[in-house]
Amino acid sequence: MITHATRLGATEASLLQWLYPRAKFVILSRHPYDSYRSFADPRWQVYYRRPDLHVDSASGFTRHWNWLAVGWSELPKGFPSIHIKYEDLINGKVDFRGLESWLGIKIKENVALSASVGHTAVRNRLNWYERLIIGHEADGGMRALGYSQ
Repeated sequence: MITHATRLGATEASLLQWLYPRAKFVILSRHPYDSYRSFADPRWQVYYRRPDLHVDSASGFTRHWNWLAVGWSELPKGFPSIHIKYEDLINGKVDFRGLESWLGIKIKENVALSASVGHTAVRNRLNWYERLIIGHEADGGMRALGYSQ
């Protein structure tokens, strides 16, 4: 099971683990500043709960990101998961052989990394007030997942 920190959380992983006891989870996270920069492009829609609770602001997006990130950090010790930062993935800092061994599958990283997942954010930078909001709202999740401000 591969998920993304802004989409599914530890609650869903716990339920899936209960349903599929041999399941393993790769938690792929992205720094909230970069995540929000991509999210703020008009092409994406994120929901707290689909279809009636739409995330529509830096504060709302970051509260959601933080809630999920903190949740992942609170999984019980021994929960079958591994955390990979998106930044490490694209910079070649992921031990794919170790990941292969843990998952019990063969990974062709050159093929996986060549797949287009989304698009490049339209904006190069966040506004100062967006950085302030995100830094404040995501503090706990950033610490839990090893991100710095």
